[in-house]
Amino acid sequence: MSRDVISLIVEQTLDELGLRDAANTVVGGPLRKGISGGERRRLSIGCVLVTLPSVLILDEPTSGLDAFTSFLLLQTLSTLARRGRTVIVSIHAPRSDAFELFDRICLLSKGRVVYSGLRRNCLPWFSGLGYDLEGNVNPLDFLIDISSVDNRTPDNEEASQARVSALINAWAAHCQAEGDDKTTIAIPDRPALPSHASAHSAEAAQLERVTRDFVDQKRPGFWLQTAVLTTRAHKNVYRNIPVIAGLIMQGVLLGVFIGVTFANLPEVSSRPVPWLTKDADGYPVDEEPLVPANPECLLPPAGFL
Repeated sequence: MSRDVISLIVEQTLDELGLRDAANTVVGGPLRKGISGGERRRLSIGCVLVTLPSVLILDEPTSGLDAFTSFLLLQTLSTLARRGRTVIVSIHAPRSDAFELFDRICLLSKGRVVYSGLRRNCLPWFSGLGYDLEGNVNPLDFLIDISSVDNRTPDNEEASQARVSALINAWAAHCQAEGDDKTTIAIPDRPALPSHASAHSAEAAQLERVTRDFVDQKRPGFWLQTAVLTTRAHKNVYRNIPVIAGLIMQGVLLGVFIGVTFANLPEVSSRPVPWLTKDADGYPVDEEPLVPANPECLLPPAGFL
């Protein structure tokens, strides 16, 4: 893949995720200010999108974000889904207006399916079971409430467990009636959304061709992978000022410690250590080391093999 195509993919990803204004901003960390929390979440998604995946699976991408930032992130994911990507998201307690962003909903209770189908059929399904959505209530909060078990008191736990079990059995019976051997899933038609790259139709068309032909591309070789990963590792190091300062201090402290440890050591005598040679009674004898009288009797190293 050429550098021009790679740059095109990166630029398109920046536009899709709304990160154009933060393109030249350092990510930052605890000791250095950088991009915001929402931009950091979108950046983590962008690191995956540049590989042109057909399926994107996200586990609670809105955790730790405020309601407004979470909604913007869900809007971004909805936009990506309407451009041909499949996005699967696990989420807890989103805003009420985020309900319209989902195409399909899978509602689980302790690992068992309570509902799995189109979003537009979700509320009518529960209404048919006697659970109607009241006015001014978040639909997603309503779904979580009726599929959760209340453990505060034994009576509440028994009642909620019976309710959830009835919902699970109703959905299982519905699936059995529909047939277990389904080979196709009906996907709703998605309305086309305006693309950020509409003003650059030539680049957008080229990106679509690259996306279609990406499967036929060969993986980069060993030397190219090594060069790219080494360059990235060096950038991560020299852009992180606290890490560089820590490495410098580590080198200085180790140098001082080793220098103080081995400073002004006495010279080692060439004479043998007395207590290594003992007489017949076991007393140390100060004498020269024993050597063979005839050097020709020394065995070569191969003789000990």
